[in-house]
Amino acid sequence: RVKLLWGQKKKQLEDLNYCREERKSLREMAERLADKYEEAKEKQEDIMNRMKKVLRSFHSQLPVLSDTEKDMKKELQTIHDQLQHLSNAIRQVKMKKEYQQKQMEKGRSPRKPSISLSAYQSKCIQAVLREEGEHIREMVKQINDIRSHVNF
Repeated sequence: RVKLLWGQKKKQLEDLNYCREERKSLREMAERLADKYEEAKEKQEDIMNRMKKVLRSFHSQLPVLSDTEKDMKKELQTIHDQLQHLSNAIRQVKMKKEYQQKQMEKGRSPRKPSISLSAYQSKCIQAVLREEGEHIREMVKQINDIRSHVNF
């Protein structure tokens, strides 16, 4: 029975030594992991600080519009809206013109149109239409010049 107890004691001492070695090994590994964690945390902080610095630099380089530039932007937007409106109006006029031409072609018959204009009235109407066309062309040219100037 004493031999058996001595054998058990010897086995327990061996197990105890093994556990101590394992504990020592685990502590060393925990220290290494803690060191790696600290290094990773420091690197992350460095990277975050660099990112903040880059973002501050980026934001400081963004252009800030002055009041006159903001006013010019509003004016250009207004001109753009007017140009869209004029474009729609021109498109509608063209559609009406085509429709009227089709109606005229359909209605061509020996009968005379209900409205007859004298040569002078016809010339006056043509002159007014010509002037309005020129005015529209000039406005479109000015708008395009402004657009090209703003877009550089």
